[in-house]
Amino acid sequence: MWIFSSPKIVFGDDALEYLENLQGRRAFFVTDANMLAFGFVERVQQHLTAAGLESAVFAEVEPNPSLQTVRRAAQQMVEYQPDWIIGLGGGSAMDAAKAAWLLYENPDADPAAINPMEEYGLRQKARLIAIPTTSGTGSEATWATVLTDTELQMKLAMGTPELLPDLAIVDSSLVLGLPPRITADTGMDVLTHAVEAYTNTMRNDFSDGMALKAVDLVFKYLPRAYADGADAEARGHMHNAAAIAGLAIAAAGSAGVPPTRALADVWLRALARAKEHPRGSAPPPWARFDEEHPPRFLCDPSLGGLARWLRAAGYEALVAPDRPGHRLPDEALRRRLVLLTTDAEVLDRRIVADGSLAVVWVPSALTMAEQLHLVSVELGLTRREPRCMACGGALVPRPKEDVRPRIPPRTALWKDEYFVCAGCDRLFWRGTHWERIERTLRQAVAA
Repeated sequence: MWIFSSPKIVFGDDALEYLENLQGRRAFFVTDANMLAFGFVERVQQHLTAAGLESAVFAEVEPNPSLQTVRRAAQQMVEYQPDWIIGLGGGSAMDAAKAAWLLYENPDADPAAINPMEEYGLRQKARLIAIPTTSGTGSEATWATVLTDTELQMKLAMGTPELLPDLAIVDSSLVLGLPPRITADTGMDVLTHAVEAYTNTMRNDFSDGMALKAVDLVFKYLPRAYADGADAEARGHMHNAAAIAGLAIAAAGSAGVPPTRALADVWLRALARAKEHPRGSAPPPWARFDEEHPPRFLCDPSLGGLARWLRAAGYEALVAPDRPGHRLPDEALRRRLVLLTTDAEVLDRRIVADGSLAVVWVPSALTMAEQLHLVSVELGLTRREPRCMACGGALVPRPKEDVRPRIPPRTALWKDEYFVCAGCDRLFWRGTHWERIERTLRQAVAA
C-alpha cells in the first residue's frame, strides 16, 4: 500500500496573495536576519495584515540550524501562542520552523529524537506554512528536517509525516535576482533530489512522473536562470521544479534519508562538471568531454534504471540487449562510451585507451544508491579518505571509547567507526553503507 501526501501548494507570481484568505489571530515567522533586512518578512506581513492577523518574528536562524536555535524559537512561540507558523527562507529556515513547531505543540519532546515511528498530535495549536526564497531544497514539500547539535558537533537528519507543511507558497517573485552561484548550487539540489527519487528502490508511478518532470525543467531552465537572474519565466519554472522534486523524493520514500541523496549528489555533480555546467569546473581526467561531446554511457541490462535517468537528463545511454561478456568493452571503446557493467570478467581486460573509456564494475547485489556511490568512487569522483563535510579537513579515526560522551545514546549501538575533524573538531562516523559495499565486493570476488 502506498500513500501520497502533499501540502496545499499555491504557486505563481501572485501566490503570496493567497495568505489574505487565512483564518486566525496570530502568525509566527521563523526566518533569518537577511530575510528581515531585505524586506521579505515585511512583504508577507502585508498580506497577513490584510487577513486580519498579527505577527511576530524570530529572525535568528543560521545556516544548518542548531537544536539550540530551534528551542529558542519554540519558547517564543509558547509565549506568543500563534495559530500559524511560517517558515520563510531557504531550507534552513523551513527545517527550523518544522522542528520549532513540533516543540511548541509538544514542549517535552526531544527535537534530536524526532522520528516517524512516534505520534506527536500536531495541529492542536497551530498549522505550518512554508515559503521558500530559494529554488533548491524542496523542504516546503517534504516532512524531513536537518538540524545541527552544536554541543555534540554533529548533524541530525530526522522527520515525521506530521511535519509536512499544511500550505506551501511557491511564489517565483521571491527568487528574482538570486546570484548566479546560489542559483547553480540550489539548482543542483533540485536535480539531485529528482535523480534520487527516480533511481530509488521504492520509486513508483507517482514519484517517477514528478522526478522526470523536475529533471526536464532543470535542464531547460537552470542555464537561463543562471545567465539572467531577472528571467521571470526561468525563475518560475525552477521554483516549481524545486517543489516538484521535493514531492518526488517524498513519494519515493527518500525524504527522510539524506545520506542516500548525498550519494546521488556526488554522481550528479560529477556529471555536471563533465558537461561544463555552471556549477562545475574542468572535467575530471577520465571524462574528456566538452559541450559538443557530452558523456555517453553503455549499461548492462540490469542497470536499466540508471540508463533511464541518464536519458531523461539528456545524455545518450544505451542498454545492452543481453549479457555483455567481452563484446561490450570493444563496442564501448569504439564509440568512446563510459561502460557500466555487472560482469566482473570485463575487469580482467582492463581496457583503458588514452582515457577514452572508463569501465566500472557494479555488482548487481547493491542497491541503486550504492551503485551510484560505487561508480563515483571507482571513477575517481570522490575522495576515498574521509573528509569533513563542514571545513574539508582530514578526519582522524578515534576509538569509540574516546568519543563515547559525544555519541547520542540512540546511535551508539549501530555506528562502528568514528572520526574527529582535525580542523574543526566535529564528530563523524562511518555507518553501514560503505561497509556493505565493501563486503559485497569481497564476496563477489571470492565467488
